[in-house]
Amino acid sequence: MFKPLSGAIALAVLVAAPWQHVIASSDVNAVVSATAPAAPNTFKTIGEAIASAPADTTPFVIYIKKGTYHERLVITRPNVHFKGEDRDHTIIAVDTAAGALKPRRVMTRPR
Repeated sequence: MFKPLSGAIALAVLVAAPWQHVIASSDVNAVVSATAPAAPNTFKTIGEAIASAPADTTPFVIYIKKGTYHERLVITRPNVHFKGEDRDHTIIAVDTAAGALKPRRVMTRPR
């Protein structure tokens, strides 16, 4: 039977077991960080990490560190997966709708 913890013991358990899931480096193929150090498989943009993915159907996991990334992404490779460091602080933002505007902000018509 489960006995609820309280006081200093509960605090120690909470501090020792963080809520966020820690991802091992062996679980990811690329890391994206706005302040990317010069390390293998570490990129400053999500687009660069996607471009490094293989063209075959091998699963490719991109770990995206906290930050706001202003990128318009086109994913043409199969089996690309994103994992964010933090749900509330890892943001991919773009100010154009897919297919609505070209990068130079010229309206396009559907064909």
